[in-house]
Amino acid sequence: MLDASPAALRAFVLVATYRSFSKAAAALGTRQSTVSSQIARLEEVVGQPLFARSTRRVELAPVGERLLPLAEEIVELHMIAAGRVENAQLGGTVRLGTTEVIWSALSLGSALARFSRSHPEVLFSVQITDSNDIERMFAANGLDLVLTTEPREPAKGRLIRRERLRWFGRAPDAAHGRPIPLIETPYPAAQRAIASLMQADQQSRSPAPTLAMRGATLAAAMDAIEAGIGVGALPMAVGELRELPLFSGDLPALPSQDVHLMIGERPGAAAIALRNQLLQRLGRSGRTPEPDPQAARQPSVAANRAR
Repeated sequence: MLDASPAALRAFVLVATYRSFSKAAAALGTRQSTVSSQIARLEEVVGQPLFARSTRRVELAPVGERLLPLAEEIVELHMIAAGRVENAQLGGTVRLGTTEVIWSALSLGSALARFSRSHPEVLFSVQITDSNDIERMFAANGLDLVLTTEPREPAKGRLIRRERLRWFGRAPDAAHGRPIPLIETPYPAAQRAIASLMQADQQSRSPAPTLAMRGATLAAAMDAIEAGIGVGALPMAVGELRELPLFSGDLPALPSQDVHLMIGERPGAAAIALRNQLLQRLGRSGRTPEPDPQAARQPSVAANRAR
C-alpha cells in the first residue's frame, strides 16, 4: 500500500516535470529543503530512490518512471475533490476560444470533461476558429478564456506550452530525383518555415522541394502524410499518436510553436477555476498530454457541455 500524502506526490510530480528541485520549490512557493524532505519521505515509503541525481541534472529512476503517471492521476483527483468542496456552488457558462490544432494537440476535450466532473453546474460554450477571429472576439469581450498560438499582446497572457514541431512523412525515391513534396499544416511556425524554405536559394538542393498541399485542416494534413502524399510539420505527440514516420531527409530543423492562455479582464469564478486547472494540467514545461485519438480526427466544436 502506498501511504503517501498528496503534498509529497505533488512535489514528486513537479520535480519530475521540471527536472529540478529548486524549480519545483518555486512552483510550490516553498523552500527547496521542504521539497527534498517530501521526496525523501516518499522514497522511504516506496523503498527505492525515485530520482537518479547528478551535479548537472535530475533524472527519473526506473521506479520513478513507473510511479509518475499514477502520481499525476492522484494529484489531479485530489484537485477535483478540493474543487468540489471549495466551489460547491460554482456555476454559469465559460466561453472558451481556441484553434483546431490546439484543441486536438492539447486534448482540451478531456481537460473540459475533467473540469465538468468536479463542477457539473458549469456550462461551456466553445468556439473553434482561427487565431484572428479568436483575438477579435476576445477583444470584444465575447470570450472568457483563450488558448492561441501567437497573440497580438502576449504580455496579457501566459505562455503555457512550447510544442516541439518535427517533420513527418516518407522520403521520396532519391534514385528517381524526385523533389520533396511538402504539406502545409495549420501551425503558423510551420507555415513560416515552409514559406522561407520555398523562397530561399535552392541551388544547394537538387531537386528543390515542392508544395504539394496548402490550406489543409489538421485532420486532412495528417491523412495526406499518412497516405504518403508528402511531408508535413506536426507536434511530436500528434505525429506519434497517428504512428506517422519521422522524416529523415534533407529539411531544415523546425522552430517550436508556443501556446498562450489568456483570460478576460473581469472573469467569473468559473472561468478563473477553469484557468487554474488548465494551468495545472497543461502548463508543464516539456511535457505534452497524450492527445485524444477522436479529437485528432473530429476536433470541431461549437457549443457544448462537457460531461
